[in-house]
Amino acid sequence: MEDEREVETTFQVIKNQVLVTQKIKLEEVNSTNSQAFWWKTILINFKKHIEK
Repeated sequence: MEDEREVETTFQVIKNQVLVTQKIKLEEVNSTNSQAFWWKTILINFKKHIEK
């Protein structure tokens, strides 16, 4: 990412479904809960987009 944090995203097909896994190096400024909420929101919006 632009701020040097690392994000690894994998997609795995399991029984006609896709498991999305993200490994994220957290930043030091915002709380862990805040960052978890942010990334969860991104995945929810991605899911909505894919299901259209």
